[in-house]
Amino acid sequence: MELGGLLLVAFLCLLFHLRLPGRLPSEADYRAVAERLQAEAQPGDAVLLFPWWTERARIFVPSTLPVYGYLGSDQDDLSAHPRVWVLGQPELPRSDEAGFLETFLRGRRAVGAPSRHGTLTLALYENGRHRPRRFTATEAYARARVYLEQPDGTRRDCPFDGKVHRCPG
Repeated sequence: MELGGLLLVAFLCLLFHLRLPGRLPSEADYRAVAERLQAEAQPGDAVLLFPWWTERARIFVPSTLPVYGYLGSDQDDLSAHPRVWVLGQPELPRSDEAGFLETFLRGRRAVGAPSRHGTLTLALYENGRHRPRRFTATEAYARARVYLEQPDGTRRDCPFDGKVHRCPG
């Protein structure tokens, strides 16, 4: 009886490993997605991973596009981005595409039909939650004027070296 159970588990494990490559995207699938993003992405666009744990996709997304994928990222407004590309693997176990779309689609609408690249899907959405940024401190950091004011009222500038502002003394 125990031997039969052990053989059944071994057989199921073998079956799982034989079917696994067909459920995962190939390098060509990722490259096809990257080519489409490179060709059609606009400044200000972002990529959202679905489900959030599909981290391997980050390697292939063009470096000009920010990539979001963390627990709860489907609820993030992504308000800095007028358009959001959703790069998904809906066939992964426990991905819950219906739940993701229910949360994600509030305030957004699809632009065109999603494309399929192997087991990957790529869809573009207009982000109705977008709010233009007038000022972003992290972008203005290098242009900031930093100085030390001496007791006599004179100012000594602290030049920016590419990483930090270096103050004399």
